[in-house]
Amino acid sequence: MLKRLFSRKPPLYTPEQLFEAAVVAYDKGQFEKATSLLLDVITLNPEDDAVLNLLGVCKARTGDLEQSQYLIERAIALNATGKGYHLNLANVLRFRGDIDGAERALRKHVELSPNNAEGHVALADLLRQNQRTEEARKVLENAQSLVSESREVLAYACASDLMAQAKYAEALSCINEFIAPDAPTADHKLLILAAKLLVQEIRPQQGAFLFRHVLREDPNNIDALHGLGATLQMITLGDEAENCYRVGLGIAPDNVALAKSLISLLIDRRKLDEATDILNAFIAQYPEEPDFFVLAGRIQGIKNDYDAADENFKSALAIAPSHAAAREFSSLLLVRSGHYEESFKIYEALIAEFPERNIHRYNYAFALLIAGRFREGLKNFEARLTLAYEMGIPYDLRLIFYPTQESVKPIPPWCDPEQDISGQHLLVWREQGFGDCIMCLRFIKTLKQRGANRVTLLIMDELSRIASGIEGVDEVVTSSQWENHAARIKTNATLQCSIVSLPYLLGVELAEVTATTPYIHPHPQRIAHWQDRLKHTPGLRIGVVWGGNPGLATDRARSLSLEQLKPLFEIEGCSWISLQKGEPRGQISALQGLGILDWMDDCKDFMDTAELAANLDLVISVDTSVVHLCGALGIPVWMFNRAGSEWRWQHNREESIWYPNMRLFNQSLTETWEPVIRRMQKALKSHMTKERTLNKILNDCTIQSESPRVF
Repeated sequence: MLKRLFSRKPPLYTPEQLFEAAVVAYDKGQFEKATSLLLDVITLNPEDDAVLNLLGVCKARTGDLEQSQYLIERAIALNATGKGYHLNLANVLRFRGDIDGAERALRKHVELSPNNAEGHVALADLLRQNQRTEEARKVLENAQSLVSESREVLAYACASDLMAQAKYAEALSCINEFIAPDAPTADHKLLILAAKLLVQEIRPQQGAFLFRHVLREDPNNIDALHGLGATLQMITLGDEAENCYRVGLGIAPDNVALAKSLISLLIDRRKLDEATDILNAFIAQYPEEPDFFVLAGRIQGIKNDYDAADENFKSALAIAPSHAAAREFSSLLLVRSGHYEESFKIYEALIAEFPERNIHRYNYAFALLIAGRFREGLKNFEARLTLAYEMGIPYDLRLIFYPTQESVKPIPPWCDPEQDISGQHLLVWREQGFGDCIMCLRFIKTLKQRGANRVTLLIMDELSRIASGIEGVDEVVTSSQWENHAARIKTNATLQCSIVSLPYLLGVELAEVTATTPYIHPHPQRIAHWQDRLKHTPGLRIGVVWGGNPGLATDRARSLSLEQLKPLFEIEGCSWISLQKGEPRGQISALQGLGILDWMDDCKDFMDTAELAANLDLVISVDTSVVHLCGALGIPVWMFNRAGSEWRWQHNREESIWYPNMRLFNQSLTETWEPVIRRMQKALKSHMTKERTLNKILNDCTIQSESPRVF
């Protein structure tokens, strides 16, 4: 082989000159040129082991692994202790699939050069990739007392290994000396790793600082751009995060990881058309990438095309049967269709496989609660409180939790139902939407019954007057007032918790919930004010709400149009009063012939709405905060309940455990809203018939004062 490989004309330069030129070419990545120069050297000196070794490395770089192995092995035969020869051989053998041979070569390199970091790191990496994790860790641990060369390489490997074990503080300690302010110019790989560790340590602002430091020196660093985008996404700076991903894709337009992050964020921010365009381009280019099918399924799910969503998740699982996200989203569809036992098995497997991922426990909680496993569901539902700081969480979910949790962070959390709260000053803070907060206000009074000394409630401005009237509340601080009161409350409060955690922390059982209503009590004079305005309104007074917040992911599924409700408005003997706020309210002007009364300009907050609603005989609504308000008032309320609805309404129940005065009109998986509206129309007609009969009996029945009735 040597004769065939090296049969060339004698060169014009000395072997030393040619070898030096070959090294320069190699360092510049000019491997073909380096190979040509080295072959000239071999013509002059075919037994030079250093030349044979470097020529073997060049052959590996150009894809000729067979000749590469032959050349490096010949170099070792000539000089068994040649520096780096065994490491180079190990790399070639690894690429050729000879794992045992690669391990022998690496162990020989470590034996010959125990102070060189690269050999220890390569051996640990080889062992880890072959599921010999403990052996890999021991290699790195032993190396720390041996290595004197390239110590930052070993530090990076050790920190990466500890990061994989979720030992973030220990990992940071491995690399601190290399990234400290007085250290020499830090390697960007180390700075990026440190930034990622800081984010995992829930120090995202410090992580973002390091990512930005790298980008000031290297604006095109894709890892730093991606890491900064993910960190900004964590701290709910969506526009800036999106920009990082876009800049990164501008530099590396085929970067799959960046594309996934951008598409996912666009989906979370409901920029579905743009997400779809980018996704289609990448699916065409990478048809075997399961993540892209999961993203496609998410888009279809938001558009209520659940069959198409299911097909996409199945496509992802066909490529990667253990794909966690595809399994999770498939399980969400099973929950939606009432197949709870199947969904439980998937979630329980995911939790066992990925115990550090609380998003699985969070979704498992929904399945348990919908199925009626109340206490177990509430316990798992507490996992949501960690989601603000978990990577890979949907942006819209993070928006719910991160801002408030950051603002109350210095106050110790109350998270154990067994903890005695006697004498404590509790800060109870808002969570999620208006309806969630209204639903859980009922539990505040129990805090005082359990011995809490003081309860401060941080709540939305629109709920301020409602909250002020709740038994057990000592102080109400609204979202807009928080900044002015935060320092005082953080000093005085001894515990904090979310209002939505109260059922779990107080040990509430399912059977106890219904007995807690009504718990909102408007002032009688204000009720009388609205009664006077309604005195000329004939028949059954029915409040109506047909639309929710268009910005919410679920709104497309839950909201109706006023036009769709026309069959209800045609029923005689009813007066319809709008309780609708927001954008959907504009539909009234287009349908003025329906005669809907609209006084919502005079309702500035939820207490105003409550005072008006307290004068109504019935409220009909889609699933919005108004149903919670009316439920808490004790007013009869009928709700349009979408298919695959909220956990609190459970599956296919016609009554609510939360509000005994509520009736649910459920949409099945295969139904549009029209059949549900017809069922409600029939129920309302029946109700009206009963009302007319009852009124006739009462009007016909006169009591003679001179002849007392005996009952």
